[in-house]
Amino acid sequence: MFRVIHPNRWFFYVIAFLAATALVLEIFILKTVSDLERTSDELAHSEVFWKTFRSQDLGFSLRYPPGWQIELDRLEPRSVTLENPQNFGENISISMTTPKYEAIIRSSLKVFSEEKATVGGLPAAWLKGDPRDRATNNVILIHKDAELYYIAGSSPVFDKIIESFKFLPAK
Repeated sequence: MFRVIHPNRWFFYVIAFLAATALVLEIFILKTVSDLERTSDELAHSEVFWKTFRSQDLGFSLRYPPGWQIELDRLEPRSVTLENPQNFGENISISMTTPKYEAIIRSSLKVFSEEKATVGGLPAAWLKGDPRDRATNNVILIHKDAELYYIAGSSPVFDKIIESFKFLPAK
């Protein structure tokens, strides 16, 4: 009883080795990508690497996550929008208007609760709306001089962005 050795056995050994190596490499790559995604999420929530937006025309500065972008509309120079390009549901809009429009703004919202807050060192009204409506979930109204600042949006970092909001001294 002699054992017959297949003439292409080394070929099969190499194929098995390459398949095992490919499997280990795929697991390593998936773990690395997962770690990178987790790290980027942690960095977005860590304020250490946040960028600063400052506008003398709008009269304020604030900090925002590094992956976000700023949108300035030439047709509406008294507003700015901060957007997360990875999740367009996460955005914050800041507009300046005259205080006479406050009643119109309030009547257009379905307000579930209103809290007093301090934003940029000034008293503010924080209106909480329907959590399903990201555009009006969080609305903050601030009176400064002859302006009404209207801040609205939804994001897990909304509170941190608002905490960083500072009014600039007048020109």
